[in-house]
Amino acid sequence: MPIIPFREWFDEDWFLTESHSPKINVYEDKGNIVAEAEIPGVKSEDIDVEVEKDRVKIEAKREEKKEEKEKGYFRQEISKGYYKRVIPLPEEVSEKDVKADYKNGVLKVVMKKLRPEEKKKTKVKVNSV
Repeated sequence: MPIIPFREWFDEDWFLTESHSPKINVYEDKGNIVAEAEIPGVKSEDIDVEVEKDRVKIEAKREEKKEEKEKGYFRQEISKGYYKRVIPLPEEVSEKDVKADYKNGVLKVVMKKLRPEEKKKTKVKVNSV
């Protein structure tokens, strides 16, 4: 069995970037579950949102500006980084009826709550053995 170098276990330079867990708000509004996350310094096209029935996953990358490397910094604390957060939801939501907006560093994901008749239940027959 070949030995896989540690670095190849991860995407790109995962271990060289600073990872952040964004602060969130989750609330109900007009039959929707809303999740808001603070993810400043990224472009909307660098944000990935995945919704499952009972959770939402948010990932984003903030890249370092290449032209900035020429400056003579006295202090540099803002760098490239990676945001990731998996948020459990209080109720099941529709995976299809989702809207996401990004404004002023805050991502807002609005998810339609499932009505009781939309929730799938599977009845399992129990056999005697």
